[in-house]
Amino acid sequence: MNRTNVSTSGHARLLDLALLLFISVALTMTLSMVDSGLPSNQVATPVTCEAFATDNALSRKIQLVNWNIAKASLAEAHNSLEEIEFNLLALQETPADDSLLFSPGHTGLNTTGVALGSEVSPSKICRWQSLEPIMLTPKAAIAVTFPITGTSKELLVINLHGVNFSWLLGTWKAQLRTAASLAKSHNGPIVFVGDLNTWRYERARFSQEIATELGLQIPNYHSDHRTAPFGYPLDWLLSRGIKWEHVEAPRRELSDHNPIIATGYLLITENAENAENAENAE
Repeated sequence: MNRTNVSTSGHARLLDLALLLFISVALTMTLSMVDSGLPSNQVATPVTCEAFATDNALSRKIQLVNWNIAKASLAEAHNSLEEIEFNLLALQETPADDSLLFSPGHTGLNTTGVALGSEVSPSKICRWQSLEPIMLTPKAAIAVTFPITGTSKELLVINLHGVNFSWLLGTWKAQLRTAASLAKSHNGPIVFVGDLNTWRYERARFSQEIATELGLQIPNYHSDHRTAPFGYPLDWLLSRGIKWEHVEAPRRELSDHNPIIATGYLLITENAENAENAENAE
């Protein structure tokens, strides 16, 4: 896998400035309509985690789908993916469903959030929310660890829906740093996916900076039709300890986002583990 470099050209920075100017005008208009008494000091909820006993484990072959389904039903998403085999499903803007590990985000007539689907029971689930500045609508995140067949190591899967209207990016960067702190403490393979809302240069650059800091790689796409409204893809697949054999983002009509579909194998380093077992046997 090769890391994709984010352009640092003057053109990209000028585009950023133009976008910031446009958003500045829009925010000024919005602020005039928002109740100034709304609480704004809390930008995120605490991370809450639960541990579980589990007696099953993931295969080392990973067939992953990541998709922002834009509040479509889970049945519609499955119908759109009916020809695709997968054993790990990561969704954003999905309604709650009993078959999924769910973290709530937006609440209204129907609650939507981020979710993970797997036939394997998790050993740990962590959830948190980050609030959009001004409007205070929550964006959700979930981090789940799964046992892996034939090893004591586990796969950490982080699924995050990025804050969209973080003016100076403080709230959005804090959201990614929370995910990074969970990844730093994990000794094993990692999949970090989601709609990170990287629609401008600084967001894309910072996401790549986090990836480098954590030793996560960006795969090569055989076909890449990820949504990129201003030239920067919104949806990401970052990983370590996985050899991806095929990664694509095909076109689908269900959502304004296209899914990322990836097939690969978990790479587990057993040397240290085997040495520890041998020492204990003596």
